Amino acid sequence: MDYIIPQERLKNLMTSFLDEKLSGGISEIDNFIVIYYHDLNDDYYDSEVLMEFDSSDGRLYIDKSFINTFDKLFPFGKSQLFIEEWFENYFGVEVEYVET
Repeated sequence: MDYIIPQERLKNLMTSFLDEKLSGGISEIDNFIVIYYHDLNDDYYDSEVLMEFDSSDGRLYIDKSFINTFDKLFPFGKSQLFIEEWFENYFGVEVEYVET
C-alpha cells in the first residue's frame, strides 16, 4: 500500500528523526562538534561517531551507514543535502563540504 505524504509533513518527519539522534550525545571540543550514536550505557565517549563537524575547514563527516538508513526511510534521493542543511540550521554553522 502506498501513502501520499505532503512535502511539508515529510520534511517535519525527517527533521524530527534527525533531532532524535541528538539523544546519543553531543560534544563541542575546540573547533569540533561531534554527535554520537545512542549508547545504552549513556557513555557517549565510547560510542561511535554519527556526525562530526570541523569548523576550521567546514568539513561535515556523516557516517555512511546512517546516510544509507536515512535513504531507506526517506527515499527521495537528497538525504545527504537534507542532513547537511539540518546540521547548519541546528548548530548555526556553515558546512563547506561533506565527507562520508
